[in-house]
Amino acid sequence: MPTTAGTGISCEAHLALAKELVSTDPDSALVHALAAEKRLGELRTNDEKARALIVLGDAHFGVRDLPAALSAFQRAQRVVEEAVEKEGPLPSLGLSRSDVQAKTGP
Repeated sequence: MPTTAGTGISCEAHLALAKELVSTDPDSALVHALAAEKRLGELRTNDEKARALIVLGDAHFGVRDLPAALSAFQRAQRVVEEAVEKEGPLPSLGLSRSDVQAKTGP
């Protein structure tokens, strides 16, 4: 499947493609996740940014780049922790925190 990374599609579109491809074509998923990472500024909320970083971690995990996966998950955790400090414990942030903890351990 040819990738559309770099053709001006939105961060959300790259993330959707990365999620779709992570289990069947992890290399393409990583390409899209990395493209989304470059466009994190398009996302409106810290929760969306954390979820994007979780997708990036999943994509790195899919290609067995475990140090990069852990780094992305840790970045997501930092985004969540900083957002909780600023915005309070919103339910969406709690879900992102739980997802990160499930992937990295408590």
